[in-house]
Amino acid sequence: MKRFISTVLCLFLFAGAGLARGHKNKSRRAHGQEQTITVSGCVREGVECLVLKPFKGNQKYSIVSGSNLQVGTAYRVTGTIVEVSICQQGKALRPAKVTKLKTRCSS
Repeated sequence: MKRFISTVLCLFLFAGAGLARGHKNKSRRAHGQEQTITVSGCVREGVECLVLKPFKGNQKYSIVSGSNLQVGTAYRVTGTIVEVSICQQGKALRPAKVTKLKTRCSS
């Protein structure tokens, strides 16, 4: 009986170590897959967050931070695409660098 308990305990320990190692590797992969982009466009009101509508293309980007962006103003934003956010429109973008542009945005 002691041998059986020891064997089961060892199996649980090895299984737990394997799961923990797999989780760590998965976290590294997810972190390594973050995509950094630079996009220029106009800021608009969104459902939950401000939305950056690029000058070119149809993709919208929800700005997921406390940046002091002004609606109706053009910016160049360099940031990371985030997979999970409370924003409900477009791809979620976490800005790392924001540059205000002189370009005018139409209403």
